[in-house]
Amino acid sequence: VYSSTFFILNETIISKYYSLGGLYVYYISDLRPVDDDIGTPCDGETSRWVNRKNSTSSYLATCNTTMTKSNENIIINALSSVMNDDNDDSDQLGFGRVREITITCDDDDDELVGAKLMVDGECWEHAHPDEYNVYDFSFWTSAHDGGSSPIEQFALDGQPKLNFPSWHSMSRWSDGEEYLTLLGKLGDMIDFADLEANVQQEDIGQLIGAVGARSGEGFEVCGSPGEVRNDPTMGNLYQVNIGDSNTNNQFLDQEETPGRVYHNSAIWTSVVFKATDQLRQRVAFALSQIFVATAEGVGLTLQIEVWPNFYDIFVRNAFTNYRDILKEVSYSPVMAKMLTFLQSQSYASTGQSPDENYAREFAQLFTIGLYELNDDGSKVVDKDGNFIETYDNNDILNFAKAWTGFDRQSTRGNVEFYQYGNYIDPMQIKSSWRDVYPKKNLYDGFIGDGYPLCTSRPKTQFLKKGAIYRYRGENPLPELIDDDSDMGDDNNKAYVRFNLNQSSSSLFSYLCNATTIPFGNQFYNYDDDNNDDDPINYLKCNFKSQVILSESLVCDGHECDVDTLRMVRMNYTTSNGTSVPVYYEYVQPPCISLPFYENATTISSWGGIQWNSYPLCSNKQSLEATVACCNSNNVGNIYPTCMYAGERMTLNIAQERCEG
Repeated sequence: VYSSTFFILNETIISKYYSLGGLYVYYISDLRPVDDDIGTPCDGETSRWVNRKNSTSSYLATCNTTMTKSNENIIINALSSVMNDDNDDSDQLGFGRVREITITCDDDDDELVGAKLMVDGECWEHAHPDEYNVYDFSFWTSAHDGGSSPIEQFALDGQPKLNFPSWHSMSRWSDGEEYLTLLGKLGDMIDFADLEANVQQEDIGQLIGAVGARSGEGFEVCGSPGEVRNDPTMGNLYQVNIGDSNTNNQFLDQEETPGRVYHNSAIWTSVVFKATDQLRQRVAFALSQIFVATAEGVGLTLQIEVWPNFYDIFVRNAFTNYRDILKEVSYSPVMAKMLTFLQSQSYASTGQSPDENYAREFAQLFTIGLYELNDDGSKVVDKDGNFIETYDNNDILNFAKAWTGFDRQSTRGNVEFYQYGNYIDPMQIKSSWRDVYPKKNLYDGFIGDGYPLCTSRPKTQFLKKGAIYRYRGENPLPELIDDDSDMGDDNNKAYVRFNLNQSSSSLFSYLCNATTIPFGNQFYNYDDDNNDDDPINYLKCNFKSQVILSESLVCDGHECDVDTLRMVRMNYTTSNGTSVPVYYEYVQPPCISLPFYENATTISSWGGIQWNSYPLCSNKQSLEATVACCNSNNVGNIYPTCMYAGERMTLNIAQERCEG
């Protein structure tokens, strides 16, 4: 994370993006305002105008669009007003200025789309709303169907401007613009910290003085199982999609490959026939004939990377156990699409029964089959000689609830991109779509049998041996629990964080996993016994992606006062003295909540009946609600006593908080 640092997006900075960071960043020019969505500047909507003061004399001679005097005065006054209100930082550009105005004209008959007129001796032109916007065009160096040279040449010539070709239709721009990263418009004063991560170049940050909050060690980013970093210098033998139309395909070494329809079979044969682990390859192939997913069935006939990625499930697990394979296949978005449980939702969420397809195929094709079998493979029969079925339709209706809530992960980099979304990474489960009710197994028990009751957890379970914490870096939002997106703003003081005490918390020490380094180097200063005369040890945290406590820890301070945790915050100091927050998410262990219980109480959303919130029935011993203390003098006056944002607790703890 970079510190907030403002700078002017001028031609000098734009050129530095290539000379320092190798990115093809330009401001776009010569876009034509001919799109159907671009109306007259007189319609009361914001319109963009650009200054063409450095244009040729022949161009300036045309700066006199015919319009009524009334409309001309309205436009001139609006442009002049904006220029007078602005400190005009963009004057230092030496070329062009951008102004946006909102006007309503007196005469709508004028044809003013693309109008030009002189204001204070300079030519201003009504422009396309993206004209003079600054984008990172690096994507187009590989996606451009005319090759990379037309995009790269501007930077190689030291030019910060890319001229949109007059022979290209404007639909080409509107279709491709969504794949570019927007930095702002030419001359804007922007905050480096607000830029997208891919254009937060470290060298640019140093140039403008924005480096400071970025940790030199960086943070871990996890991909899919077996994924490695791409090496662009190796080229690619097979066609790779990085966009959503035929113009956005990357072709390298194309003469070596067959047509796209044969690419996946070519990949398979080239690997399998030359592999030294032939037994693994044969087992993987056999498994792939059980867990079948086809490009036609899924509708991903133009995808390449997704299919080797799916097949690798069987290669990777050829010698593991069948349960591992079932789990990976079930979390695959390819299989979810093939057998239609992708985005299946509970009845409570949609008012419709969830999709039954995968529940049926999982039983019939992947596991138990249609009939019970003896150890020798023969079918079991009842007293009348009839085959005994393994399941019935009621079982399928019940099992379908277990396959609700599955959805694709968000689109990301380092993988093939196509318009249908992320079919590479294992799916996520969306709690709002999930069926939360008990699900019976085949033998009149429940799927959760054997797990402990959620109300039977030990105190400070989050400090017991086996407790799991997942590294979230600088992101304060949990991954496994839904929280308000506003809580993702670490600077929002309305949300209290659960801070671990670095000098006394055993949990802090365990998560930090520190090594001592010489005085004056970097990271934590830690005073052993809080005496000012003690020497200071400097520690370096070695954050792990997942931490499992190998021993039970003693609670420290406010750790002893909470029933459970969601996110814990650790403040550490980088080598330049900047304090950076790091978050770990506590993984709630699996447990069972009974649908019915005695001595229930009611809970409601914050604000109670004043916000038309309906009360809900709740178990007093469950962690389902936060505390709201009522003032005895004014029942409507309630106030929270939470240790951290989103805290949940038992009724006993809530009462103790209010009484204390």
